[in-house]
Amino acid sequence: MPELLAAFEAWEWQVEVIVVDDGSEDGGIIAAHCKSWNCRYLRNESARGKGNAVRKGILSATAPVVMFMDGDFPFDLETVHRLVSMMQQTNAGIVIGNRTDPQSQYPKDLPLQRQLGSYLLSRFIRMLNLTVFKDTQCGIKCFRTSVGHELFSRAKEDGFAFDIEILALAQQLRIPVVTIPVSVKPQATTTVKVFRHGWQTLRRCLAIWYNQKIQLHETGMGK
Repeated sequence: MPELLAAFEAWEWQVEVIVVDDGSEDGGIIAAHCKSWNCRYLRNESARGKGNAVRKGILSATAPVVMFMDGDFPFDLETVHRLVSMMQQTNAGIVIGNRTDPQSQYPKDLPLQRQLGSYLLSRFIRMLNLTVFKDTQCGIKCFRTSVGHELFSRAKEDGFAFDIEILALAQQLRIPVVTIPVSVKPQATTTVKVFRHGWQTLRRCLAIWYNQKIQLHETGMGK
């Protein structure tokens, strides 16, 4: 966090950093750090899921542009600057990182099961025609705040499938989305359990697909 705040200062950005604590056991320590860093601290008293935490943060944002990134800051901080710059240079409503871009830099020692899991999830999403994007799960995304509020106020997914739901909604609403390459730093640990969370995400993809079909039918497009 100090590195991120120092980068904002170097770029002469006026920002509000929102930290959402999803029911952690050391909430008091996190809250104290946020106070010392002059960050806004939001907390779920019990774990509600990554999607719920991100939605809570996005909907509380007030600046013209809002971005979310995983709390372990797995990306080179210059990626943050490039996402915002792309937002300023285009009419995009959303700018997202794409780890599959040939120009992206990614740890070469990524476990085989994570590579396979990402590949299978991407294929499944495209098979269901939920979204055209190859990397829905990249943990850094930037929104015009009005767009973020519209999408996340409609979203229902509390778990890891929330990114897929958001991008599927954006595609439905024809919101312009731009992707950029990212530089990913090696991670010592992760809370993602490939098989358990992967299976849960596949199930939720089916639920998102089904809900889309129901919505299309109710609006008359499926009649």
